[in-house]
Amino acid sequence: MTTNNHIIIGDISPRIQYTADGKQKEFIYPFPIFEDNDLEVFIGDERQVRGFTLTGAGESQGGTLTFTRPPPAQAIVTLRRHVPVKRTTDFQEGGAFRAKVINDELDRMTAQIQQIEVEASRGLKLSPSDAVEGLTLPPAATRKGKLLGFDPQGRPVAEATPGAVMAADQRAKDAETARDQANTASRQANQYRTQAQTAQKDAETARDETQAALRNAHNANKATKTEARAGSNNSKIMTPLRVKQAIDGLRPKMRPRLAVFNAPGTHQWTVPNDVKWAVVEVWGAGGGGTGGTGGAGHGGGYTRKIVALTPGGEVPVTIGRGGTGNVIHPVGGGLGGTSSFGTHCSATGGQRSYGGRGFGGHINYQGGSGDDLSGQDNLARGGHGAGGGGSGGQAWGGNASGMHPGGGGNAHKTGSGNGANGQVIVHYWI
Repeated sequence: MTTNNHIIIGDISPRIQYTADGKQKEFIYPFPIFEDNDLEVFIGDERQVRGFTLTGAGESQGGTLTFTRPPPAQAIVTLRRHVPVKRTTDFQEGGAFRAKVINDELDRMTAQIQQIEVEASRGLKLSPSDAVEGLTLPPAATRKGKLLGFDPQGRPVAEATPGAVMAADQRAKDAETARDQANTASRQANQYRTQAQTAQKDAETARDETQAALRNAHNANKATKTEARAGSNNSKIMTPLRVKQAIDGLRPKMRPRLAVFNAPGTHQWTVPNDVKWAVVEVWGAGGGGTGGTGGAGHGGGYTRKIVALTPGGEVPVTIGRGGTGNVIHPVGGGLGGTSSFGTHCSATGGQRSYGGRGFGGHINYQGGSGDDLSGQDNLARGGHGAGGGGSGGQAWGGNASGMHPGGGGNAHKTGSGNGANGQVIVHYWI
């Protein structure tokens, strides 16, 4: 749509964004456009070419875009002016030189300069004080598959491959994990040492008080077991048995406990009273084997983590199901399911091309790879589950399932085995 009125191009950005609420249909664009086609409309990253109407083309103050249906809630709606860079007029030698034609042409040029300015402001650029005069990229053959970096003079160069950078990052993360685990172990050791020292002092105090009571209580009655542990009556005689009972009452009574989950599905574990910490081990399920010309299933991943808990709270525990064996290639055996302990840590199951991985733990391992059927005497053994998990199927029948937990299923020219289910073990003390 066009207008015969002269448009005033003000000092306003030709781009605006809104966050949709799922109900609003009308959105204002506060900058002028010459024609309806000069306004580009985006919902998220997708450009919209239909499903809306426009008003205000040719008006200096802009106009309104109305959607047929409101954009979904939280979607980003972007409206921007994009005037094609082309001449729309041609002045003839000796022809009329009308002010409106000149104004319209200058308005278009100003609008084009504004949109170029917006695009330039959204790109990478040098600081005004930067001494580097050129940022020419290395040739494609040099930079392909590598990361972009800068030499000591600030010029772009092709750096190491992403894999090498990721490997270095992983080594750094592993070092940080090891350091954190060492610090945690050191703190726990200090806590245990302090508790032992406190218990020793308490025992020594009880011993001294008992000896004093024995010296001063010639005619007193012997203390009962309850009185000995309470230590509230200073007139009773403490026999050797009562002394031992009093000391035993001061000793910690915490003993290790286990909560084991290995049935596929989601379970709820209620944290026992007084339990604030636990060591959690998680195994992902093993992948199923693929018969024919395929291969054995890969083992599930493993993770181990020290987890802070809320006494009496509940934690969802998910156990991944072992992948189903399949004799059809290239369809492949089923993928091993993911096991998890709440949102604290998880281990994925064996995939078709690699073992599962551990995530979120202080220790994370990848599951073992299953054999390929090629050159394996018609039998491929399944991959081991990570972190000491179960081995893959071993029977020569070719359809053996993975051993619990996390082992991949066998594969045979005429059959295949299922992957083992995942497992979660919670170590706690009470």
